[in-house]
Amino acid sequence: MEENKNIETTNEQTIIEAEGKGVTAGTIARTVCLVLALINQLLAIFGRESIPIADDMVYQAVSIGFTVVTALITWWKNNSFTAAAQVSDNMMKQLKGK
Repeated sequence: MEENKNIETTNEQTIIEAEGKGVTAGTIARTVCLVLALINQLLAIFGRESIPIADDMVYQAVSIGFTVVTALITWWKNNSFTAAAQVSDNMMKQLKGK
């Protein structure tokens, strides 16, 4: 019992913030696979024909989804290739205080 008296306890809470923003591609892929598996299971329980899913089809769907998302993000972001555009970006950051 004597040993327990030397232990200090604190009631401080540690806040852990997420490093990135948004949902990762891996999370989306796992969620889609889970939903498809659950639908197949429900169809099997009720005696219906299950969804015919081939590995190639899943790979193509994930690949197309990743390509579309990457293309949209790239198109949306401000991509400055020229030196003048990069200088303008730096000036904008300074004006915004970043």
